[in-house]
Amino acid sequence: MALLPHVAEELGRLAAQAERGDNVVKVVQDTLTVLKAVNCHELIDEIIDVGYVSDKIRAIGCEIESPSVLAFNDKLVATAGGALGQMQSENLKIWQVTRNGKLNLQLLQTVDSAFYRAVQEGLVWDVIDKQVGLAYPSLLAAISRSANTSLQRGEHELQVLKRIQGLVVAQLEQGKQPSYASLKKQVLSTKPACSHSTPHMFLFVCKCSGGRTGSLLEELERFVRPRIPTTRQLPVALWENLCQESKQSPGEPLALFRHALLKLAYVKQCITPQEVKKAFVSRELFPAVKKAEDLMKETRARTRLLLDDADAIFSDHRVIAAQGFTDMALAGHALGIKIDKDEKQYKTAEGIAQDGLVVCAQLLEKEVVSPWKDFAEEAEKEASSSSKAAGPSGGVSLAFSLREYNADGSLADPAAVVRELGFAEGKHVRRRADGTEAVIVEFCEGSKLRLRLADGTRKNISGQAFVNGEWAVFQPAAEAMDFREWKEQPAAEHPALQQHLALGNFYDELTKLYGHHEFACWDRLVFQMVPSRLIRVSAGPSIAKNKVILVPLSTKAVCKATGEELGTAVWQVLPPEKWRRQFSFGVAASFQPSKQHEDGSLLQQAFFVPFWMVLPTDQEEVANMEVIMMSAPGCSKGFKFTCLRNLKTLKEADILYYYKKKPETKATAFDSTPPARKRARKGEAN
Repeated sequence: MALLPHVAEELGRLAAQAERGDNVVKVVQDTLTVLKAVNCHELIDEIIDVGYVSDKIRAIGCEIESPSVLAFNDKLVATAGGALGQMQSENLKIWQVTRNGKLNLQLLQTVDSAFYRAVQEGLVWDVIDKQVGLAYPSLLAAISRSANTSLQRGEHELQVLKRIQGLVVAQLEQGKQPSYASLKKQVLSTKPACSHSTPHMFLFVCKCSGGRTGSLLEELERFVRPRIPTTRQLPVALWENLCQESKQSPGEPLALFRHALLKLAYVKQCITPQEVKKAFVSRELFPAVKKAEDLMKETRARTRLLLDDADAIFSDHRVIAAQGFTDMALAGHALGIKIDKDEKQYKTAEGIAQDGLVVCAQLLEKEVVSPWKDFAEEAEKEASSSSKAAGPSGGVSLAFSLREYNADGSLADPAAVVRELGFAEGKHVRRRADGTEAVIVEFCEGSKLRLRLADGTRKNISGQAFVNGEWAVFQPAAEAMDFREWKEQPAAEHPALQQHLALGNFYDELTKLYGHHEFACWDRLVFQMVPSRLIRVSAGPSIAKNKVILVPLSTKAVCKATGEELGTAVWQVLPPEKWRRQFSFGVAASFQPSKQHEDGSLLQQAFFVPFWMVLPTDQEEVANMEVIMMSAPGCSKGFKFTCLRNLKTLKEADILYYYKKKPETKATAFDSTPPARKRARKGEAN
């Protein structure tokens, strides 16, 4: 039925106000007045709390305007895992703008008889013409937002995220550049409780929602919404820290890792704003964060390969659940966060990805070749059997399966559960009742296990006995072993001990050498500490050549196996012949300022060595100090240390420099290809 001209004009005016976010509740009231309908939306539990009043309940719906509405409802029911019952879409005539849930009618009759009659007899619906829905979709959205505004508990944060996503996409389609300032009025039109977080939520949507399709936001909502109450909100600081760029790799979006942190915050409530901030600013954590992000991408890519439809990964609630708990486990592992006390403790992130991929393959009944099969991990011994079998809904442990039962309630396949509990071929088991020990030989037909007892006999035991906890896995004591190679491997020649002995000689000789040359000509030198460290010659007579000798005394000796790199900032030391075949030595800069108590007494003694204040130069003519090798007095066959000695006469105000060759760097060559000549036009001179 076509709309009357004056009705269409009035609805157009109201729709424009709704799009701007102006007075959303009044706009809806005026819209329903025009359509001769009134809106009232109460949640089921709130209705039960205050009692059912028929005058306050008005059901509002819109005629089905396109097949896409039917397809959406079919998909919604299919992905709910049975929580929404069954639906015959061909019988669907009206879709609800506001919805009420299902109730236990027997219990409802005893609590609220008026509510019970309404459920039994139905409601009178105010049906909005489908032409209105087609012509003014913003009015239908405004009706839903108005209902959320009038609710005591308000909108969920994820609803606000979805609305921001829709507004951003709408502006992009109009050729506009989205900004929070241009969307603020519409975002806050429903008075959300999370209003202070919305600027950061806008940034999160722009960076990590998944683009125009909002695929990542869709996956987040489908995982989080069934697992948390609608009142749960995150701190403003958490949203703010979640949107900051990674200091170690600003161009890396880390979108999946950010969504995993949101899942942890919403579902497990085990992460603080400070931990979120640390994830993006810590240099030490960045490799683990990047690995977690890459594994999340890889598990999704490999799960998609198992599906005929690549987008179906977002349609199967079981896959979304498995992937969501995999994400949380990877994020928790990267940040060192213990999510649940009974969760499976993983040693590697690849072990988590392995379990996640295997679970998805089992859910889809497909075979998968995992690149992380070598990282598969068994649950820790102290983990309880209940936590191993709980699956995603009971913790972050991913080793779960669907247990089948007989009609009498007994397990249909106890052997499968026995494997879940950690029993396998070759495991040593002990019966709790009498301490009988045995080894599992194999799993037999009829859900039985064949055991080999200590005397060599074999017995078949029902798998139900293992399920009931009558048997437990144990680690047998190691067999006695004698060490007979003590002559060939004397402790005094152990490499670690030899290294300590070598370092002892190293420090002994270095200290002697330093003491021999300490304070030589120091009274003629000025040691400047700020604004930069340097040594200059003070006023007075010149210092003759070879008079200033500086020794690299340090608390940071470097000793590595021969052939290993010592490092770029290490001065090499030549060891004596007896150590040269085993170790390479070096010494690194060491400086420590003095500290004092408030009363002026010494708190920390300074470690000051002039050697480390001499500046390098790549100009040989500027250098006035030369590098020489010196041994400690009386240790000519010992260590030879790299020292500095003045190779020129030093005059007043001279700054001490030693020559250091400038490292060669290969600059990228410019493109020297000459531009192509334009072809001369006909009649033009060449």
